[in-house]
Amino acid sequence: MGRKIDLTGQRFGKLIVISESGKNKQGQYFWNCRCDCGNLTKVNMSNLRRGHTISCGCSAGMPYGREKKVGAHGPRRKDMHGYNSGRLTVISFNSVNDHGDALWNCLCDCGNEFIARGSHIKNGITSSCGCLRQELHTKHGGCALPEYGVWEGMIQRCTNPNAFGFERYGGRGIEVCDRWRDFGNFIADMASRPSIEYSIERINGNGNYEPGNCKWATKTEQQRNLGIFKSNKSGHAGVFFDKTTKRFRAGITVNNKWKHLGSYLTKDEAINARKDGEKVFWGKEAVNQ
Repeated sequence: MGRKIDLTGQRFGKLIVISESGKNKQGQYFWNCRCDCGNLTKVNMSNLRRGHTISCGCSAGMPYGREKKVGAHGPRRKDMHGYNSGRLTVISFNSVNDHGDALWNCLCDCGNEFIARGSHIKNGITSSCGCLRQELHTKHGGCALPEYGVWEGMIQRCTNPNAFGFERYGGRGIEVCDRWRDFGNFIADMASRPSIEYSIERINGNGNYEPGNCKWATKTEQQRNLGIFKSNKSGHAGVFFDKTTKRFRAGITVNNKWKHLGSYLTKDEAINARKDGEKVFWGKEAVNQ
């Protein structure tokens, strides 16, 4: 809970604070504000002071944004009009919610109009009005299939430049084969994943998402199969040269956390330490990469 500070009369972007509005159940203070356009709005004190909210949402150019992004004409919001993701097409800007997220009016291929968050559209989280998921549920006995989220994420990071991680997948030529563009074919080839601990892994990290090159694997299994990072100059995974100490360091990922295995005068000593670490923590012989 933040300490209350009297903001009466202060200006934040296009907003002038008029009076205190009270606290919500979480103890956050709100203030009544008047926008330069004449509208009245209630704003969280923290959002005002940090520059997250600087208007009532009336101006297409500056509905929200941090102060560091404010220029001569206020913060900028990318115009998503006409943007396509899956079955949806963005029609127009709608408003900004209480958390500062831009909301957009969208049209689904099925004909339904709905509102979605801009970040969810760009990241591929929302790609229809919900009809696609409903169709899949009906097709597969009315049950929600967790594999659908895996499949959708795979499609997005290979085809959507705005999706998280696109530069490591579609951005470097990784594709989804034509057969797997259909979820039914994907689940027929991959079958159900053993548990929520498993996600899809490409056996050949430079290959495409296609039958024969993919399997269900745990995070630990995927970490074991990681190749050598571009920044690694030692030629061996988990071994690098520390310029500060002038020694070679070895390490290994265990339970999604990096474990330091020591520093050594020679690279061979560090590589042997890494191999020993693989035997102890992974239960396998090291494989030179």
